[in-house]
Amino acid sequence: MLIELVKVNNDKSIVVEGKFILEQREESEDQYLSIKIKSNRPAHSAFYESLAKLKPHILQMCEMPKDELNRITCTGASFTRTKKEDIFGAIITGKRRLQASEDQLAVNTPHRTETPYQDGDKSPLLTQDCIEALQDLIVQAEMYVSGYNEQLNMLNGTNG
Repeated sequence: MLIELVKVNNDKSIVVEGKFILEQREESEDQYLSIKIKSNRPAHSAFYESLAKLKPHILQMCEMPKDELNRITCTGASFTRTKKEDIFGAIITGKRRLQASEDQLAVNTPHRTETPYQDGDKSPLLTQDCIEALQDLIVQAEMYVSGYNEQLNMLNGTNG
């Protein structure tokens, strides 16, 4: 499964969008099945931990001071991957609590990639730490889609 979006909504529901590649083709578009799952079923704690690991990267990419870390919540990420060059990219989404009110400011990082799209491209890239945190979120989302969560563990009598 190719995860394209992971997000936690205000109502705590989790959305995962992606596609299953049915047939890969060299010369034309791949055949795929797009899916969108929205569930109010809680995820395993590692899912939420993987979101929290993205908070420092939001600060860094949005050029926010490090002392803002406790006011930031990461709510998800969207992912891109080019077909020919296989370049991974992402936008991380979050919220920042405002000081003077109960409101929250939506925060989206600029789109960044792991490598430049072309030689000479001077655009900032994802750091290796950020790539690893994003890949962890993708793994957690895949596990969530597969039915791996704390409720299942409790039913099976195992720990998460």
